[in-house]
Amino acid sequence: MERFEQEFLTKLDELVSIESVYHDAEATSEAPFGKGPAEALNCVLRWGEEDGMIVKNVDGYAGHIQLGEGRGEDAASVLVHLDVVPPGPGWTKAPFALTEEDGRLYGRGVLDNKGAAVAAYMALKQIKTEGVALKRPLRFIAGIDEERHWACMDHYFQEEPQPKTGFVPDADFPVITKEKGILDVEVTQPLFNIETSAPVFLQSLHSGERENMVPAAAEAELVMYDAAELERLYKLLEHMLAADQFKVEAHGSVLRLDVYGTPAHGAAPDLGDHAAVKLGQVLEQLPLDQAGLTFVQKLLAEWGDSTGRLLGVQKETSDAVLTVNAGVVRYDASTKQAKIVATVRAPAEVPLAELRAQLDTWAERRGMDLRVLDELPGHSLQSDHPLAQMLLDVYEGHTGERPAPLAIGGATYARVLKDGAAFGPLFPNRENTAHQADEWMYFKDLLLCTKMYEDVLQRLGQAENL
Repeated sequence: MERFEQEFLTKLDELVSIESVYHDAEATSEAPFGKGPAEALNCVLRWGEEDGMIVKNVDGYAGHIQLGEGRGEDAASVLVHLDVVPPGPGWTKAPFALTEEDGRLYGRGVLDNKGAAVAAYMALKQIKTEGVALKRPLRFIAGIDEERHWACMDHYFQEEPQPKTGFVPDADFPVITKEKGILDVEVTQPLFNIETSAPVFLQSLHSGERENMVPAAAEAELVMYDAAELERLYKLLEHMLAADQFKVEAHGSVLRLDVYGTPAHGAAPDLGDHAAVKLGQVLEQLPLDQAGLTFVQKLLAEWGDSTGRLLGVQKETSDAVLTVNAGVVRYDASTKQAKIVATVRAPAEVPLAELRAQLDTWAERRGMDLRVLDELPGHSLQSDHPLAQMLLDVYEGHTGERPAPLAIGGATYARVLKDGAAFGPLFPNRENTAHQADEWMYFKDLLLCTKMYEDVLQRLGQAENL
């Protein structure tokens, strides 16, 4: 067991050390998502080659490792992603190095999704080592554009057949049978009648890097034409400055504000503290120029409401509520443009066409342009489906518990399967640190995941009716 654990840590360390963040400037025909994601894919496929399994790299977009002979359409699959979101601010550990401390493993991707990828791979390797007889092949499929627009899976399944069944270790236990529908949108607002002579002039506001991350930092540049307003601003910020939530730098009449919040996954915005929204709540108390005030009170405030109520799209079902996360916020008086990029996640039962129509109505009423960047319909697997019940059986067999299946706001590769469900790696009552600073998981949890994934893969490989 000691040797197994060391190999697990070595593989995870190698994978975490790869900065597999999408970089458009680095994209080539061999590495369509940039150098880091390509390196992560090649790393994992190399493991498969070294361990004597069938390996295929599909044009640098995605790849698979197969155990057992047979056609791809007959395979049972486990799907993982090897790309990660940018680290963002606030880390106390090195984000792209595996740190082990008090039973915890730290690093970007340890939870989302490199830790589970290693667990699933080690489970597959164990089945090979033990010589388990399989009735159909098992495929470990790895994508590298999951955190963005899933172009990896689109291309992979143009070239490879779609497995009928499988699981995705990229969410929570015990099993996820419902995933929300997703609209990623960009809203732009042209800035007119900019008044540079207002007592306080908003020159710029920047926050966030990805629509699926709650921004942990925001910065604004103001021109303070009235010294009295500067004093009032310091009073407004007094308690936040003391708590290190704001930083102020003055250069003559130009003031830079840096605001700090708490990052979180855009699928669960209420777990974070949105830095740009926090900044907007301060700015709207100042006598801003009209363009700046309109941006703060309309565009930022309405898209900063995570319930969607201010946009007129609030929705709730028995097991899910709609959420909104404005992950990218930009305001620039010099270019006369403002922009928000957001992810809207609605219960699986809500038709996305209906949601689009409501957002179009909002944009038309506000005189703004709204463009849909990406659209993913909701995914649902009946809770009494044999796959869902088998996953619950495995979970109960290893934990002694059998909770009800869950619905989530995140999007997993389960959507690309006819019959698919997400299964771990996050256990109930564990802290969800995906997309956060100092992302971590307990090593013992990942080892338990490995045992459960081996159990699931064996059952899938020996079943004919799943």
